[in-house]
Amino acid sequence: QDTIFTPARLDVFDTITNEGFLTLTSDPGGGASTRASANLIVNTGTILSAVGNGGLRRINANITNEGTIDVQQSLSLPREDLTDPSTYTNTGLVTIAATKQLTIEQAPIVSLDGGTISATGRFVQIGGSFTHNAGTATGNPLELNGVAIDPSATSGSARMLAQSASTLAGDVASGDTVTVVNDSANTAAVLTASGSVTNAGTLRLTSGNGCGAASDCRTLHFVLEMFRFLALGSRLSS
Repeated sequence: QDTIFTPARLDVFDTITNEGFLTLTSDPGGGASTRASANLIVNTGTILSAVGNGGLRRINANITNEGTIDVQQSLSLPREDLTDPSTYTNTGLVTIAATKQLTIEQAPIVSLDGGTISATGRFVQIGGSFTHNAGTATGNPLELNGVAIDPSATSGSARMLAQSASTLAGDVASGDTVTVVNDSANTAAVLTASGSVTNAGTLRLTSGNGCGAASDCRTLHFVLEMFRFLALGSRLSS
């Protein structure tokens, strides 16, 4: 942004490939935003959400990441002025620094098809669907709030938190862990499986964020509707 703190915005009106560096930052304050409404960014280089002097970082686009997305300042991927859900596919590297957050919101379609999501900070998805096909998520579990979760990966591993009213939309692969838990607002967690699914990994029911037997927060309800548990060296824990 400029010296009077006007937010900067980069509009992209076509599908683009980033083979270099695309940096979102702020100087001396405020926020930075790059916007590509209803278009696709194919990233084979680096997208950096830099700390700068604070402020918001936003990208409004479909993203296919084959390179690196480095979240050093909290980054939001909103869906603005789009008639279809945004899509985000990763086969590269996504890193989220400690105390920072990558937020994907407004019912997106997210696929981990390979590569790595390294979440020292927080990965938060609100609504939509998340599919783990391959690749690895390390660090903090992926926070999936009201999401249709398909953890049927053919390779790799990931830990996922099923928060609010979420759906188990596929089998749980041997390397995956799905934990049903209340969110930071202590909203009751409900995981619904609408058909037969196979749990070859770990399905865990618990409470977090200070919610427990001695607390005054809202009682949690964990519901698995029409869930068929087929034990294949798998675990169901609480």
